Amino acid sequence: MSQAITAQAEINIDGCAREPIHIPGSIQPHGYLVGVEEAGLTISQLSANCAELFKAAVQDLLGRSLFDFLAPASRELLQKAVGAANLQRVNPLKLNFAHQEQTVWEVVVQRSQGLLLLEFEPSRGGRNPAFLSIYQQIHAAIEEIGAAKDLAELYRVTVEWVREISGYQRVMIYEFDAEWNGRVVAEVCAPHQEPFLGLHYPASDIPAQARRLYSVNWLRSIPNVHYEPSPIVPGRVQNNGSDASLDLSTCSLRSVSPVHIQYLKNMGVGASTSISVIKDGILWGLIALHHDQPAYLSYEVRQGLEFIGRIFSIQHAAKQKLENVDYKKQLRAQEAELLTKMKAESTFLHGLLRGEPNFLSLAQGCCGGAILRRGKWFLLGVTPPAEFLTKLVDWLRINTGEKPLFHTTSLAKRLPEAESFSNCASGIVSISIPEIEPCYVLWFKSEVIQTVNWGGNPNKAVQMGEGGASLSPRHSFELWQETVRLTSLPWQPEEIEAIEELRRSIIEVDLENQVRAAMDSNAELEQFASVIAHDLKEPLRGIHFFSDFLLEDLQGSLDEGSQNYLEEIRRLSGKAKVLIADLYEYAKVGRIDMSFGEVDLNYVVQDVALRLSSYFKEKNAHLHISSPLPRVYCDKVRVGELFANLFTNSAKYNQQTEKVIEVGVNLASTDKVDVNGVDQVPIFYVRDNGIGIAPENRQRVFEMFQRLHTEHEYEGGTGVGLAIVKRIVDRHGGQIWIESTPGQGSTFYFTLRPAKKPKWQPALEQTVQ
Repeated sequence: MSQAITAQAEINIDGCAREPIHIPGSIQPHGYLVGVEEAGLTISQLSANCAELFKAAVQDLLGRSLFDFLAPASRELLQKAVGAANLQRVNPLKLNFAHQEQTVWEVVVQRSQGLLLLEFEPSRGGRNPAFLSIYQQIHAAIEEIGAAKDLAELYRVTVEWVREISGYQRVMIYEFDAEWNGRVVAEVCAPHQEPFLGLHYPASDIPAQARRLYSVNWLRSIPNVHYEPSPIVPGRVQNNGSDASLDLSTCSLRSVSPVHIQYLKNMGVGASTSISVIKDGILWGLIALHHDQPAYLSYEVRQGLEFIGRIFSIQHAAKQKLENVDYKKQLRAQEAELLTKMKAESTFLHGLLRGEPNFLSLAQGCCGGAILRRGKWFLLGVTPPAEFLTKLVDWLRINTGEKPLFHTTSLAKRLPEAESFSNCASGIVSISIPEIEPCYVLWFKSEVIQTVNWGGNPNKAVQMGEGGASLSPRHSFELWQETVRLTSLPWQPEEIEAIEELRRSIIEVDLENQVRAAMDSNAELEQFASVIAHDLKEPLRGIHFFSDFLLEDLQGSLDEGSQNYLEEIRRLSGKAKVLIADLYEYAKVGRIDMSFGEVDLNYVVQDVALRLSSYFKEKNAHLHISSPLPRVYCDKVRVGELFANLFTNSAKYNQQTEKVIEVGVNLASTDKVDVNGVDQVPIFYVRDNGIGIAPENRQRVFEMFQRLHTEHEYEGGTGVGLAIVKRIVDRHGGQIWIESTPGQGSTFYFTLRPAKKPKWQPALEQTVQ
C-alpha cells in the first residue's frame, strides 16, 4: 500500500501506516461471514449480505442458532467439526442450508475473540479444476521446484507454475530489502501487460501493519478489486464483558484498505492474490498475482498455492545457503586463523591487526576498519578521523541499545554528520566488546553511487484535485530512475554471521587473557575467585532460571528467531556457570590448606568409579584396576578429584565403541625422594584407548583454557579440568606427564608423595563398569 488518505484540513503522511486494517468492520462480498457463540452456535455477528444467504433480515438472525438453518446432515457435520481442537484439520466443510439443499457451500471455521467465525463461499467446482486435477498440478509443480538447480531456475519455475494453477495473467516474486523496499526479481506476464521485472517499490507500498498480516497469513486474495464492502452487524464484539471490534486478521474474506484498493485500480488490476514467502520466521517477500478482470479461486486452489509458497520458502533458503557455501567456508577459515592469531598474542588486539589475515578479511569491499580499546583508536586502511569515530561510538551507545552488533549501508541517513565521510564510511558494521571502558570493532565501506529503477515516482504521493490536496496511491508505475548516493554495497548475511562469531571469539580470548593475568598474582587470583563465587554465580543462576522459565511459559508462542535467542541465552549462561565453577575449583585447589593423611587409594578409586558409574554406562566405558594400589600420604578429597578428572577425560575423548580405562601403579627407583628410608616412588597411571594427544600438545593440555577441539566436539568443555589435575599434583610435590599415540590412546603418569611405609592391598584385579 502506498500512503493514501484524503486530507480535508491537513495531509497526514503516516495515516496509511496507522490504519487498523485487521479490524476493517466489513468483508469482501464474494462470501459471507457468520460469528456464533460456541455453545449452541447462537449467531452474534454476521455480515450484512447474509440476508440473501439466509433469506431473512439480518436483525432477525441475531440471537438465532445457526443449526436452525442447516440441513440435518450439515448440522451433524458442523457439530462434530467444532469439537476438534485443531480446526485446520476439518476445513473446509461442505454444508447445505435447509431452504436450498441443492447448493453446496464451502465453509472455513476458526476461533477469534471467544467466537466461532464461519466464512461461507459458494462451491466453485464448476469453474475450477477438480481436486484430483489440482493435486496433479501441485505435485508436478513441487517436483520441478525441488529439482531447480539454482535460484534463477527456482524463480522461473515457481512463477510459471503459479500462473498455470491460478490462471492469473501476471505473477511476480517480490523481495524486500533491509529497509522494506521491494524489488521484482522474477515475473511472467501477458503480452499486453507492461513488465515490472527489476523495478523497485517503496516500503510505503506495503506498510508495517500489512507486513504483519502477511506474516500471519500465507495467502491473501482479492478476487474483485471493484467490490462493495459488506459491513459487519453489529460492529462491536460483546463477549465476557469486553467490547471490541471484530478482529479479522486471519479471515480470508477480510475487507481491504481503501488505499490498497485504489492502488490496485491505478495499476489496472481487476483481481489480486498474494502468497507470503517466509524464511526463518521473517517475511522475505511475496509471490504477487495480478489479473485484469475479477478472478475467483476455490479453497482447494488457494490451499495449493499456499503450499507452493511454503515449499518455495524452504527451497529458497536451501538454495541460497548452497550458493553461498563456498564463501561461508572461506570466512570460517579466515575466522579460525584470526582466533589462532589472537590466542598466540598477548592481546586479541594484535591478533586482529597484525599480519594476514586481519579482521577486515571477514567482509569483502571494506576500505578500512578501526578498533577502540582502553580509550585509544587503532586504525587500518582508509577510515574517518579518530575525532569523528569517537562521536560515532557515542551515537552507537545511545542509538543501538543493548544490541552488540549494528550494521547499515547508509550511515548518513541515521547520522547526518557521516555524510562528510561518505568516501570511507557510507556502510558500517560495529560490534561492542564487554569491557570496563567502551570497546568497539568497526568495519567501513565507501559510497557506491547507484541508479535504482522504481515502478513510478515513489515520492509522488500528494495529488491536487477539485477537492484540494490529497494523499493517494501513485497513478503511474512506469520506469522512474533515481540516482542513490551515500550508500555502500550491501553486507552479506554470511559476513554478518562471521563477524558475530568473531565477537564471541574475542570475548573468549579476552577473558582467558584476563584470567591468566590475574593468576600471575595469588592475591589477584584470590580476589578473582571471591568475585566469581559471590558476585557472578547468583546472577548467572538467575539468567539460566528465567530463560528456562520463559522457554517453558511461552512455548509455542515464540517465533523461531526469539526461540533461538532464548535457547542461546540458556546455553551460554549454562556454559558460563560451568566455567566459573571450574575457575573457582582451580583457584580453591591453589589456596586452601591441604588435609594430608594416610589414604588407601583402592577405596578412593572405587568411590570415584561409583560416582561416575552413570557416565561410564552412558559412554560404554569400562574402568579396569590392573593392580592393587598402595596407601599414600595425600589429601584424599583432592586425589579423588584428580582421578575423577582423568577418568572423565579418558571416556569423553574417545571414539571407540567400547572405551577402556586402566588405572594402575609402577614402582620406580629414584634418588630424588627418600621418606623414612623408602627409595621407591609409586608412579600411578591412567591409560585409555581414546583419540590420543599429539606431541606438541602434551604440555599445553595442562594449561588453563586449552582445548584441542572446538566447543561443539566431544561435548565441549572449559579447558580447565587437566589444569586442576596438574595443580593437585603440584600441591602434593609430584610430577605429571603424558605418553600417547594419536589414534590409539594416552597414558597419564603422575607421582604423589610416597607413604612412610608402603602397604600393599592384597586385592585381585577388578573391572568397574
